[in-house]
Amino acid sequence: MFNPMRSPIIFSNDATPAARRSYGSTSHPHVTPLFEGAFEPDMLGEGYERCTIDLGVDPDGETDIVATVVRHLHQGGNDSDTSASSDVQPSPHSAVLYVHGMTDYFFQTHVAEFFGNHGYDFYAVDLRKCGRSWRAGQRWHHITDLSFYDVELDAVADYLLSHDGGAYDRVIVMAHSTGGLIAPLWLHRRAQRQGLDGIEGMILNSPWLDMMVPKPIARALDPAIGLIAKLRPDMPMPPDNLTAYGESIHKDFNGVWDFDRRFKPVKSPEKSMSWLSAIFVGHRAIRAGRGEVNIPILVLHSSASHINKPYSEATNHADSVLDVRDIARWAPALAGPEGSVTTRVIEGARHDVFLSEPTPRAQAFSDTAEWLTQLPATTP
Repeated sequence: MFNPMRSPIIFSNDATPAARRSYGSTSHPHVTPLFEGAFEPDMLGEGYERCTIDLGVDPDGETDIVATVVRHLHQGGNDSDTSASSDVQPSPHSAVLYVHGMTDYFFQTHVAEFFGNHGYDFYAVDLRKCGRSWRAGQRWHHITDLSFYDVELDAVADYLLSHDGGAYDRVIVMAHSTGGLIAPLWLHRRAQRQGLDGIEGMILNSPWLDMMVPKPIARALDPAIGLIAKLRPDMPMPPDNLTAYGESIHKDFNGVWDFDRRFKPVKSPEKSMSWLSAIFVGHRAIRAGRGEVNIPILVLHSSASHINKPYSEATNHADSVLDVRDIARWAPALAGPEGSVTTRVIEGARHDVFLSEPTPRAQAFSDTAEWLTQLPATTP
């Protein structure tokens, strides 16, 4: 029997560099990246392991790319006291696949342990050029086509659903912020390529579904950004003013959370116009229905926004990155004809609702646990 604690992950890869570069096109080939080597201890400490996926040649022309999978396997008991008890009854072998946000990486052990308490193994992906997956010669988080992420996300999903990966009966995709834009677009494309068998739900934590500027301005900027990205792809985009959020959560400022500020700096690294154009294209796809999926979806977001302002006490009780009205508007558009979207507004939550102060954080966990109980039963 496969033992996930000992066995290496081995995926073959006979795709050429040219094939890899064409992945984001509408006629991309099926690419299975190299995903090999036993899991080893992760920086998060006991109970956390990581494995690197070799993605090979970067379609964006930087140094060779990798992704990193971090896992936490539940032990059948309570990992921590951060999650309240519930009546969640997962399928016999269940897993969460987690996708982080922009200027982010996986460090939220209390989230992994919440799912562990409810019988789910937890697998987080640090996407290419993000967190553990950044390599010298790369711009942090740089990408020019969000569909390029399909490579690592498909590799992990295929592994989790395969015999070699333990053949999980149920996989729940969970994503935050920019990950909440990437994930539904990926699943929509995956459904067209091969279906979503085994992927039985998605949880979106403050997904980035539209630009947080007045909509007439955003729509007018869209073609202009695309043109600039073609003519001057490496032109830096104007700096953001989102440092208040990082200051509200890190223990060295006004928060209680400890994370590696190399991987998640308080001030976001410089982004290019080609990256910004990829985000605009993603938002346009959401509006056009190309993020629809036929699975149950839970969307969590704060009750208010407090954007582009210096840190104050109000920052601790609102989304200081995104406009929550955009989330409320576009979340229903993610449901396909056979899907559903459940939206839960968390009073006083931060941008990452699971990094909120204790009361809204507990509400976010409670709403998640309740939603999990409503998923259809899975027969092993």
